[in-house]
Amino acid sequence: MLGDNYSISWRVLDAQYWGVPQRRKRIFLVADFNGRSASEMFLSQRACEGILRRAKKRGKELPEILQKVLEKQAISA
Repeated sequence: MLGDNYSISWRVLDAQYWGVPQRRKRIFLVADFNGRSASEMFLSQRACEGILRRAKKRGKELPEILQKVLEKQAISA
């Protein structure tokens, strides 16, 4: 959503992938009151795939929660 000098972006994310012991979907809002870049605050499917690919290539083990979140976002974005 764009307006005069602001933008708002939202995503529905499952709380279980963010360290909460619940399976509940939550709405996350990001607002940029100084410009139009709120949508850039969320990682795209391509960005998540790239992070996972680079970590694997470098032999880096990501924290379990981060790994799950990136994998979920990579297939559902």
